Amino acid sequence: MDSLAHTPVAVFTASWDLVVANALWVSLFELSERLPTRERNLVWRHFRDLPNHVVHTKEEHQQFGRQLTADLRRATAVYPNDRTLAELVRDLRESSLEFAEQYDTFALTPRRSQPKTIDSPAVGLVTLDCDVLTTLDSDLRVMVYSTRPGTDAASKLDLLRVVGSAQFGS
Repeated sequence: MDSLAHTPVAVFTASWDLVVANALWVSLFELSERLPTRERNLVWRHFRDLPNHVVHTKEEHQQFGRQLTADLRRATAVYPNDRTLAELVRDLRESSLEFAEQYDTFALTPRRSQPKTIDSPAVGLVTLDCDVLTTLDSDLRVMVYSTRPGTDAASKLDLLRVVGSAQFGS
């Protein structure tokens, strides 16, 4: 993570709990591994409409929700005895009709790389490429946001590195 300081990077579990994030990711999303587990779970945040700096159209929001739900369904198949995961699914089913309906369809929506626009309080709107990387021997997901050098987005990330460092005392 330390060697990837010029791009926002975070690592998540199979159930989308944030494990660790670099300073730029924390600055961009104002979300860190210091939050309670539920509050740093992307599926919980998405379906509970907790603050999120990613700007989605209604269709993008629904597509992202389907991808997260499919990921959670896969995780429950791989870890059928994980009580924390079962509790997360139960609580989401009870609190989100959208999640319950998607979970019951058994659809396994593929995940694709796509650009995401983030509304950062520090630098405003910035559009970055978002890739989720996995490995065959691990259920961890590495989320990487990147941009081409010399673009407006790259300049905003440069500024955010400075502002974020000052804000978080790095």
